[in-house]
Amino acid sequence: LTARESCESCAAGHYSKESGSSSCSSCASGTFQDQEGSTSCKVCAPGKYSASTEAKDCTDCPVDQFAPKNESQLCELCATTYGLDVTSNEGSATCDVCKSDFYMNHKGKCVKKPAGIDTSAQGTT
Repeated sequence: LTARESCESCAAGHYSKESGSSSCSSCASGTFQDQEGSTSCKVCAPGKYSASTEAKDCTDCPVDQFAPKNESQLCELCATTYGLDVTSNEGSATCDVCKSDFYMNHKGKCVKKPAGIDTSAQGTT
């Protein structure tokens, strides 16, 4: 907690449980606050994360990573959960894009392309 003069608002990335309070707390990992003078922090949405405290915004998970739930502190690797043939777009809550040279079959699985079919673009279905 940081002591503040009663006339000052808490900075972005911080909050005060009571409006007009003289102490501010940092937003926890997985949460953020983009406005000054707030009484709570907002949670990061699926596909976004906040690894540090005092965050002013959440960050999109990078390609080939995902955050499946609210309040994520880190993104998970697609390969660890879904296998090596699946990836994700930036800011994804799941890995549902086939890597190049794979396509998604009717069961929702990425399979190696048959000879003669062009699936060179990532995300081909």
